[in-house]
Amino acid sequence: MWDELPISTLVGLAAAAVTVGIGLGFLTKSKARTTLVVVWTALPFLLSLAANVFTVLDTRVFDAATFFGFTAVFGLLLTPPWALLILLPFNLVRRWREIEAGIDYRIGS
Repeated sequence: MWDELPISTLVGLAAAAVTVGIGLGFLTKSKARTTLVVVWTALPFLLSLAANVFTVLDTRVFDAATFFGFTAVFGLLLTPPWALLILLPFNLVRRWREIEAGIDYRIGS
């Protein structure tokens, strides 16, 4: 049972990222949609930063190398695949909606 837990958790997170990316693609173009896309894409970095802040508050010890190292490593390792899982479906749905509406920015019509 414990061997399947990490894989099923990762699959669940990937499915959630793709689902949210698709959902964001159906929103109309606005500043709110842009903000949601940026925040959701940066979520792994923001969560690692929050984990560091709560660890410092809990232990009352600040170690700069550990703090920034943990944030940098997890930000660099987790943000690119997470962004791909979000932005690829988002852009596919957004482009599909543009094609359906007859909007083609590449040829200027």
